[in-house]
Amino acid sequence: LDTIWQRPRWAPDGRSFAAVRHTAGAWRPVVATVDAPWPRAIGPDDRADRYDADWAPDGSALLVVSEAGGVPNVERIDLATGTAVPLTRTTSAMVAPAAIPRTRDAFALALRSGGYFLHRIAIDSG
Repeated sequence: LDTIWQRPRWAPDGRSFAAVRHTAGAWRPVVATVDAPWPRAIGPDDRADRYDADWAPDGSALLVVSEAGGVPNVERIDLATGTAVPLTRTTSAMVAPAAIPRTRDAFALALRSGGYFLHRIAIDSG
């Protein structure tokens, strides 16, 4: 297999979907619409793995786990510009971002010495 897919998610508008694709040695988020189903890569093309994508509640951005800094942290990728903004900076790991409907926040799991703990993140921070 040359391409592996992970975690497809429908957008809040019901007409777009996001997934994560592993190809050429890296995980990259992609977005497609029901009218143009060929996915286009979203975010920086810096070879850093980005995965576990979820939609911001308004559909304007994806929340992803990024290993750009060497440690899994959560980033917001603006769909209009492709700009990635770090939302967390941890020295352990921050994974599984999930947007909270009707808010500008998300939950993620923070790895600590006692295991994973639920952590709330402001989507517009960074």
